[in-house]
Amino acid sequence: MELNNFFSFFDWKYLQLEAPTDIYIKKMSEIKEHFLDQKTVSFILKQNKDPILYKVEKFEPEKKPGDLVFSMTTIFPGTIGKEFYFTQGHYHQNNYAEYYICIKGEGLLLLKDNEKEEIYNFYAGSIVHIKPNFAHRVVNIKNETLKFLSVYPIDAGFNYQKVLQEGGFSTKVLKKDNSDKYELIGGSINVSNYL
Repeated sequence: MELNNFFSFFDWKYLQLEAPTDIYIKKMSEIKEHFLDQKTVSFILKQNKDPILYKVEKFEPEKKPGDLVFSMTTIFPGTIGKEFYFTQGHYHQNNYAEYYICIKGEGLLLLKDNEKEEIYNFYAGSIVHIKPNFAHRVVNIKNETLKFLSVYPIDAGFNYQKVLQEGGFSTKVLKKDNSDKYELIGGSINVSNYL
């Protein structure tokens, strides 16, 4: 009997997933409704520009129920207006948890459960168990790439529409003028550490 397991390789020196089975990028235009400063969004698009906010590389050799996905997300540094780049943020369609492991950079992890939001510091070395039924988003708050790994069931599914139906994430993370600091507006203004 053959075991038929599948292998890939993660390069810890360069923080790269070798031979991913899927890669996708997310541009500003694809999640434009999530940004606070719609005037700046329109201006950027009228200039025929569409910045890449983040990239996801996945290793998912099989797509059967019960299989796991291993992925790496790279959030690039930057702002739209004053708002830092972020991932789109989603619930899972099915009742599954997910692990996030930050391997480079510094950001904030936003968790949302209907009306309630929580914010956590998210930096290299952080390991987070995201409970089922929580929407999750990562914001890059530094002038360098932020990279994190995630592991979740292949049949978890992504529900982006539910976040929009609830009015999106109410917490916005903005760059303070002429500094490397951030400020929070709307939603939750308390940031927690895990430990």
